[in-house]
Amino acid sequence: MSEHTTQAHAQITCFLSSAERDSEMAAEVRSILATLNVRVQTVDDLPSASSVSSSLLTAVLSADFVCLVLSGTNPSPAVMYEAGLAAGTQRPLVVVVDSEAGDQLASDIISAPIIRHGPTAGKVLRDSLAAYVDRVQPIAVQLTVNWDPYIERILEKGHSFSASSERTIAGRVAGRLTALGALVDREARIGSRMADIVATIPTLGSAFNPIIIEIKSRSYAREASIRQVYALLQDARARLGMIIYGRDDVRTEVEIVDQFAFLLTSESEFMGWSDEQILSQITRLRNKVVHSA
Repeated sequence: MSEHTTQAHAQITCFLSSAERDSEMAAEVRSILATLNVRVQTVDDLPSASSVSSSLLTAVLSADFVCLVLSGTNPSPAVMYEAGLAAGTQRPLVVVVDSEAGDQLASDIISAPIIRHGPTAGKVLRDSLAAYVDRVQPIAVQLTVNWDPYIERILEKGHSFSASSERTIAGRVAGRLTALGALVDREARIGSRMADIVATIPTLGSAFNPIIIEIKSRSYAREASIRQVYALLQDARARLGMIIYGRDDVRTEVEIVDQFAFLLTSESEFMGWSDEQILSQITRLRNKVVHSA
C-alpha cells in the first residue's frame, strides 16, 4: 500500500466548535465528517470531572483540525475563544458559516477557509468538507509549532494552583491564570533576570506570547515597575507585560512604551474579573500594541 493511500484512509481528528443555537447545523456537519472517516470531538465530549479550560486546550492541541460552525452575526464568546485557541496554536481551521453571517467574521479567523451553508446546500456542504479533509491531512502532519513541551514543562514542575489556598499574591494570580487555560511558569529565569510569572495564552499566538507578569505586594513605584518589566520584555523578546499590585487603591490602566504594552492593576481587581474579562483585558492590551505600531 502506498504512503498516499495510507494517508487517504488514516482517521484524522476534528474539534468541532458551535453554540447551542447552532446545534442542528453542527450535528449535520458532524454527521458528514463521520462519513469522511473523521473522528469528531466537541466540548460536550470532555471529561465531566476535569478542568474545562485544560481539557479544552488538550482537545484543541490534539486535533488535526478545528471546525467552527457559526450562524447569525453575533458569534458566541465560547466559540470565538475556541477559534482563538486554534488560530493561536496554528491548528488548521475551517469555518462553516450561515450565508448571512459570512461577512461578520472576526479578524482572527477571516483567513481560514470558509464554507457557506444554506438550507438547500447539503451536497455542497459535503463536497466542500470532503475537499478540505483531503487537503488537511498532510498539513496537520507538518505543523511547525508544537505546544506539548510547554505543557510537559509545567506539569513536571507540579504546579497545581488553588487560589484560595495560596498565601502569596503571585500564587493566587498564577492559579487564576492556570484556571483560565494559560500555561504558567513561576520564578522563571529570563536572561540574567527573574520574572515572577511567565504566562503563555495560546489564543494570542506566538507573536504576543509569553506575557511577563511582575507582582508588587505593597509599593506603587509605577515608573520603576514599568522599567523593570520593560527590561524583562526585551530579554524575552515579548511584547505584553502586566504589573499586579497588592494595594487596592491602584486603578487599572494600560501604558504603551516603545511598542511594548503594560497592564497595571490591583490583585483584588484582577481576581474579581471573570475569564471573559481577563481575556478581554489581554486582548485590549494586544490591540494597543498593534495600533501603536
